[in-house]
Amino acid sequence: MTRLRRWGQYELARPAVRGMGTVLAAVGLAVLAVVYAIALWRMPDWMHQHDPKDRHNARLLVVSAGGAVVVAVSLLYTARSYRLSHRGQVTDRFTKALERLSSSDIDARLGGIHALAHVAADSRPHHDDVVEVLEAFLRRRAPKARRDDGPTSGARPHLPARPDSDVQAALTALGRRPRRPERRRLDLSGLHLAGARLAESDLGRVNLPDADLQRAELWKANLQGAWLDGTDLRARI
Repeated sequence: MTRLRRWGQYELARPAVRGMGTVLAAVGLAVLAVVYAIALWRMPDWMHQHDPKDRHNARLLVVSAGGAVVVAVSLLYTARSYRLSHRGQVTDRFTKALERLSSSDIDARLGGIHALAHVAADSRPHHDDVVEVLEAFLRRRAPKARRDDGPTSGARPHLPARPDSDVQAALTALGRRPRRPERRRLDLSGLHLAGARLAESDLGRVNLPDADLQRAELWKANLQGAWLDGTDLRARI
């Protein structure tokens, strides 16, 4: 009930806020118009011009300055509109890519992964969100690494020799993501990633403890600062 009341108060306050913003904008424009008119009228006297031609040139200077201000404001408004439009487009691409990741069709999932990679490259504000989404996708799709804890009575699950195509695509997208400061370390610990193609990937500061990277292609991969406690790197390329 309290949350509903707050929401109602917020909705009621929104028209008042918009109205106040419109009033302030109108007052600001009126003040600028008055200042412009006074400057156009008084500028020749302020510049101590008495010759009619010089007074005309002084007023032309005011007109030119006013035109420059109008052009600058128009450019700022256009740039703001472009930023808002671009942000909306990127957010729409991000949302559609998320919908594809949950599809049962492998091609749709691959398209979603590639779309997220492009979003991360094009939009710095979405970078960390893309990384976290792809990490969650890997944790959902990649099998857990097999741990040799001694004999077991049950049958051991079959683990693939190479990652599935969508898992590999997510690994490639994460390994080649733009190098930017991130709010937390990428966590791929405990995953079965044997045979993964990770050549020239950026895995710096990635958590990989207890992950299975047997036969993984790690040629020129950056592992600086990665946590490799218990990581299986046997027969790596």
